[in-house]
Amino acid sequence: MNKVASTGRSRIDRHCSELTAIPIGAVAKGNLSQSMNLEIDGRPMRGEYLRISTVVNTMVDQLAANLTTQVRAIAEVATAVTKGDLTRFITVEASGEVASLKDNINEMIRNMAARAWACRSVARSAGQ
Repeated sequence: MNKVASTGRSRIDRHCSELTAIPIGAVAKGNLSQSMNLEIDGRPMRGEYLRISTVVNTMVDQLAANLTTQVRAIAEVATAVTKGDLTRFITVEASGEVASLKDNINEMIRNMAARAWACRSVARSAGQ
């Protein structure tokens, strides 16, 4: 009986380690395409382990989707700016550090556009 309990506890410990290791490791590496295996020793999970694992997988999937959308929006505007288009701004919803990055890039574009306008104005008046 003790051996059965020990084996069960070992599986639970291993799975609990996976519950934290997979999302933490994935986020740390920037690889948000990983998800938790919903099997233990080749058998489908049930009950609370299945519920918790499904919730963790859903959270990682949502994080990946949000970050991908935000990074793509920032990249599109940054590409436009490198081509000289100072009329584009980042409009994607963001929070935390991504919101700060978005706000700073948008302010940089406004400043660049204002300086470009001032330079054109000086050049026009000098040419008259």
